[in-house]
Amino acid sequence: MQSTLSPDEMKRVAFIFARGGRFENAEKAYQGELMAHKWMRPVAIWNERVGSARNTLSGEYYSGCPTWHPQKLSDGTPMEERFPVQEWPFSLTNYKSNIHSAISNLSPRLNVLKGINPVYIHPDDARMAGIETGDSFVVETPSASVTAVAMVLDGIRPGTLAFEHGYGHTELGERQHWIGDKQQPVKVRSGDGVNINDIGLVDPTREGKGVLLDWVVGAAARQALPARIRKV
Repeated sequence: MQSTLSPDEMKRVAFIFARGGRFENAEKAYQGELMAHKWMRPVAIWNERVGSARNTLSGEYYSGCPTWHPQKLSDGTPMEERFPVQEWPFSLTNYKSNIHSAISNLSPRLNVLKGINPVYIHPDDARMAGIETGDSFVVETPSASVTAVAMVLDGIRPGTLAFEHGYGHTELGERQHWIGDKQQPVKVRSGDGVNINDIGLVDPTREGKGVLLDWVVGAAARQALPARIRKV
């Protein structure tokens, strides 16, 4: 940049970059009820590679089209059959943070913006449990439990609890490490929220002690986990 821009231009560019870029006025985002900047390419509704692949556990073909699958265990047992809604009335979900990544919790500036991740809960569910925003409450799955801070808001489906990704570390500055005679960075304030992986479900239909895996991608499942809550 320095080889291309003048000192005055550098200041202006830095001003824009420091604010995340240049954004269009919000009034120009829509034309009536339609988005002003439309996606003009065709939407792919069939993926040959996915549709011709098989699940390695069941031998079933995957769907090549966008499809919703209810959560199930590795042997195909529906989740609600093994863990009834009457006993486990909540479903856990996990979403990416717009502030933190999986490794950014060492940033003091980002922690000032949002140091912990409150768990989202619908007002109706919060009312029935006697929970208000800022209250501590226990989220329990059939395998483990964690104490979280509540954020009550309408933008989540009743019966669902949402965990923001990128928090709840036990490393990355949460405890001391030394390499030779040099101490690695340690956070001044420990405790940065909760991690949904800590209460991930152990799949009772797998041999040994294995976590529940996503039926399609094979990663540890972080969606549609059965849970219940109680106020601390």
